[in-house]
Amino acid sequence: MSNSLYFRKDSEGLSCSRTPSNKSLKEYALMNRRINLKKDLKWHEVRHLQNFLREADIWNDFPVIGLTLVSAEIKKSWNDQSIDLLYLRQDGALIPCELKIGGNSKDSHGQLIRYIADLHYRNPFDLLKDSRNKFVEGLDDPDPIVQRIHKKKFNDFMSVNGIDDKFIRILPRSGILMDEEFQPYLLKAVRYLNEVCGFSIKMIQIKAYVKESWSQDDTSYLFRVDFVDIQ
Repeated sequence: MSNSLYFRKDSEGLSCSRTPSNKSLKEYALMNRRINLKKDLKWHEVRHLQNFLREADIWNDFPVIGLTLVSAEIKKSWNDQSIDLLYLRQDGALIPCELKIGGNSKDSHGQLIRYIADLHYRNPFDLLKDSRNKFVEGLDDPDPIVQRIHKKKFNDFMSVNGIDDKFIRILPRSGILMDEEFQPYLLKAVRYLNEVCGFSIKMIQIKAYVKESWSQDDTSYLFRVDFVDIQ
């Protein structure tokens, strides 16, 4: 199963949507030439992909059903490590996510485990409250309407799922890895952690597609990014 974001690049810049127009829907659906976000589109992990995932917070069940985004780039005061993305699950569990692009990472599972270890020593309710406030205040779009949309979506998620202070918790061995590829040795390591050590690490592969005639020199084009659960 996959979720998708639909992108448009033109003279006004880069924009994305979860629901493309009927006119362009068929064009997106027929795209089957896979490209690399880092190598072909020159994307940066934080400036591009993480930023679009923040904006995608306004949509429900993205990139995983049953999760909503709490915050992004959560920095720690006692070291230089920062948690790329932090999600809240329908049952009140906080789930960290390690985000990569390029597909060459050798230690993303190690980074995720370090996130989990750091979170273990935090008060989950304070973490949720502080991280969410900083997230809304730090949105690239300062428009109060945009901020209200993000706040309403999060508050609705909390209300619909009956989440309050006593349900918010940090799971000891759970997290998400996102990347364009997972090297065989990394796949083996994560499967060992899941099958033998009691971890529950979800791997989501990011796949970008363009039409066959696409060129890096094009000034205007469409592309689709799929988020595929590979487990």
